Amino acid sequence: MRTLEWLVVVALLPAIAGSLLAGQPGWMGWFAVLAAALVLLHAWLEGMHWQMGPAYLAAAVLLLEFTVHVNKPSIRISCAILAALLLVASIALSWCLPMFQLPAPTGRYPVGTRTYSFLDPNREETHRGAAPGNREVVAQFWYPAATSRGRKARYRRPKETTRLSSYQAVLSTHSLQDAPLAAGRFPVVVLNPAWHGFRNRGTFITQELASHGFVVAAISHTYNSSFVELSDGTVAHPDYGQDIGFNASEDFPIEGRIALANEELAIHTADCRFVLDELERFDRTPGHAFQAHLLMQRVGSCGYSFGGAVAAELAREDPRVRAALELDGAMHGESAAHGLNKPLLLIESPTVAAPAKPAEDSETGRGATTTMWNRIAADKARSLEEYGGLRVVIAGIGHADFSDGIFMSPLRRFTRIGDIPAKRVARILNAYIVAFFQQTLLDIPSPLLFAESQPFAEATLQVWRARETA
Repeated sequence: MRTLEWLVVVALLPAIAGSLLAGQPGWMGWFAVLAAALVLLHAWLEGMHWQMGPAYLAAAVLLLEFTVHVNKPSIRISCAILAALLLVASIALSWCLPMFQLPAPTGRYPVGTRTYSFLDPNREETHRGAAPGNREVVAQFWYPAATSRGRKARYRRPKETTRLSSYQAVLSTHSLQDAPLAAGRFPVVVLNPAWHGFRNRGTFITQELASHGFVVAAISHTYNSSFVELSDGTVAHPDYGQDIGFNASEDFPIEGRIALANEELAIHTADCRFVLDELERFDRTPGHAFQAHLLMQRVGSCGYSFGGAVAAELAREDPRVRAALELDGAMHGESAAHGLNKPLLLIESPTVAAPAKPAEDSETGRGATTTMWNRIAADKARSLEEYGGLRVVIAGIGHADFSDGIFMSPLRRFTRIGDIPAKRVARILNAYIVAFFQQTLLDIPSPLLFAESQPFAEATLQVWRARETA
């Protein structure tokens, strides 16, 4: 709970006690007035959300009882019991799905963020169920800011949430909305979400990179990414029936999954190239916020899960991209077939680094998922053996640990995260991510990327040298 939410709870406790006392509630009833006033202040400064809904109702019940001067003991006691139950419900809900706070960035720059919608004049939208017309892509940017003062950005836009996640639209981040960029030019990192993921689910990573002097472009791949608000205010929804991974239909065979993955891979990679083109235009446009701030020949690509495949494919296709980083990522397309002849870092959970043996039925259902991840593991190993690269395996984490999901609930069965505390996971991941892009984009060598210098007991680093050719 945030500060004012705790104050609402604290004010409600004596108000409840006053309703249970014999005779008139007296001065203790004024705590109901205080609680109601704190609710209004909380709504103004922090933003209301559904987890606190029962507490709001409890404040209303006690305020009504106090203002109408209820004298009948049975009614007062009933109101007190109802308010107490509502308060307990809010505390429980706020524990299960808290108003989480991401770790503060550790770099020297404050962080700013902006969101843009881009309409590609050269591509038509081809996804099933999409409105006809040109393809629209939404990207959110995090960057080094010139000031540490300003309005804190919200975690998500309201239209891009569900009823369950609506609280995230009033959740503050450490980034400043539309802050001016710091002086200088900065390398760019393109970040790709997971299949059906959303662009800012790795905000603990994007804020950290921006604080260390990178401009991060996180892309919503419309009609595959989670809810995306378009420029006209409509919302693009993915087809949740089309899944190639852990949630795929059991009758979806592996070859169909790979074909769909390659189809989406081509679209997502084209989205990334288009956003990079737009950034080049921004950099040349007089008066634009990004004018003369971007090092467009020093670009890195990064991706989580399926986004890792996009990161590798973008690095293979686009000469502006100097290095790729996969977070528990996949590998499809040409990079799977031929490898990646550029610096590559794989940061993986034990399950993705060494998948289980395929089930008896390896072509459909869960067996197909295992078989596909084994193929991906083999493709990544072949690329490392041929062209070299780095692999970091972190013991004790799961596939969901590579996103902000590690902060969203303490219920590990609900979030499917591993056993390491969330802040520790974020610290480990950010250390390797920042070091890799500092080394590959800024030519700053990092001792963290050598096998003999590992400060994290959970992490194992493997260094692969490129195969020598005659």
